[in-house]
Amino acid sequence: MFNNVSGQTNMATKVKQGVSGTRILRLPAVLEKTGDCRSGIYRKMAEGTFPRSVSIGARAIGWLESDVDAYIAQRPLTRPSIGL
Repeated sequence: MFNNVSGQTNMATKVKQGVSGTRILRLPAVLEKTGDCRSGIYRKMAEGTFPRSVSIGARAIGWLESDVDAYIAQRPLTRPSIGL
């Protein structure tokens, strides 16, 4: 995370560094990376098709970047059909 002039954490990054060097993505970064919506992420978690979140504090969760990357890699590549 970066500090601004006043020494406060810049929350625009939405990414934290894990203990073992694994990056932990917060929800806004996961939404941007996957293109999914918030309710879609939680629905897929409940269905078991999206990685489970990890606790990073008393009231904070995130997702391991490697898990999110693996989820993205296994998604089928589809494009909307164009009617001609």
